[in-house]
Amino acid sequence: MVEQKIDCAHHCCRGRPLKTICEVLGVSRSNLAVKSKRPADWVDRRKMPVLDDTALVAELHELLGDAPTYGYRGAWALLRRSRDMLAQPRVNAKRVYRVMRRHGLLLEHRPRHASSTRRHDGKVAVDSSNMRWCSDGFEFRCDAVSHCVSSSHSTVATAKP
Repeated sequence: MVEQKIDCAHHCCRGRPLKTICEVLGVSRSNLAVKSKRPADWVDRRKMPVLDDTALVAELHELLGDAPTYGYRGAWALLRRSRDMLAQPRVNAKRVYRVMRRHGLLLEHRPRHASSTRRHDGKVAVDSSNMRWCSDGFEFRCDAVSHCVSSSHSTVATAKP
């Protein structure tokens, strides 16, 4: 809808004030100014057909045959190095990721750390009621010629008076 309005405004603006046409049609003056200065043979490259990725997939299979544990960044680095040696154009990292995702070549995601079975909800569990808990830590470091580290940690549980 917006593209149609801009096209209509582009055709109507010949010999008329740009500001008035943009206000009447409700389009941005900056978009209309850019469109009016484009050459007639201009093509929107964002709407180009998708490239054929079969050669890239074959190249990735050849490179990753030796290292199946490489992710897309490692595969992209190998691909970039091999293409630089052959004086071929580089491939965008986003394209490598997209191709590897489409063809199932990406590594499986694993959790960063195993979830703990012991949860802490903010309450301290005590063996008996009416107990007072105290925890203290002390550390002494020397960064001089001789490296010395001393640390002391204590935890005390006493009955409340």
